[in-house]
Amino acid sequence: MVDKFVEEIHAVRKKICEECDYDFQKLGEYDMRIQKESSAHFVTEVPKQEPAPTEKK
Repeated sequence: MVDKFVEEIHAVRKKICEECDYDFQKLGEYDMRIQKESSAHFVTEVPKQEPAPTEKK
């Protein structure tokens, strides 16, 4: 069974790569532009310490 969420991520990734002609330079420029336009959607601060581990059930 294929996870719909994972399937959607792969589709978006493929679309972005196609738009950039699979060129890493263009992909990097795209990423930088999107981060400037939508900084609220990206990690803006790295935690100073790792969270405490949680127990697995």
